[in-house]
Amino acid sequence: MPSGIYGNGKQSLFHAFNCNQSTVNTCPPRRNLANHWRLWVDGAGGFDLLCGDEVSFGGPLGAGIADVTLMAQLPRAVGKLVRGSKLGGNESAWQLAGEQQVQWLRNGDTIELSSQCKLRCNRYSQLCQTWSFAALAPSRFASGIDRVLWVDQVVLMGEAESNHIRVEGLPTATLMWQADSAQWVWRQNVTAPWENLQCDQALAMGDVRMMLETVQ
Repeated sequence: MPSGIYGNGKQSLFHAFNCNQSTVNTCPPRRNLANHWRLWVDGAGGFDLLCGDEVSFGGPLGAGIADVTLMAQLPRAVGKLVRGSKLGGNESAWQLAGEQQVQWLRNGDTIELSSQCKLRCNRYSQLCQTWSFAALAPSRFASGIDRVLWVDQVVLMGEAESNHIRVEGLPTATLMWQADSAQWVWRQNVTAPWENLQCDQALAMGDVRMMLETVQ
């Protein structure tokens, strides 16, 4: 975790947004994931941001390397999240490795990776299809993060419960992934202009600091 970026989590308020398209490193070395970033936010914690249509989960055992690794007795690829667009519809799902059947994602549901390893999934905002995943005790994410965000363009931040990342002292903020330009942008309210969010550079939003990293 970068120096000065710390915390364990609360979430946020954002009423409307214009979505125009205008450390515990005990795991094997990770491959460079083009759609995988890590965001550290003061007072809220660490979050992996993944934008791919499929996101795999696993542990440090077995063959292959998953996009998200948990410290649990799991093979390195136990299952994956799949966007609805790849399943011929609008609803996204969880699919165990080697299985044809899927579990459709529902707000507040639990995904069972094993009898001792489970994820809680939440869709905090009805304004977008970004999902949040938390590891339930005794499991934890190997990278030292608090949650995984499976991003559908937008990540909402602020003080209210309707946001993906709750941050005390930050009324509203929005991060948006622009796939066409392969660039994260951000703004603090709906009237502010979008600004590029640079990796590995601390950014201050009022009294709140954050840093975005590319996951290798």
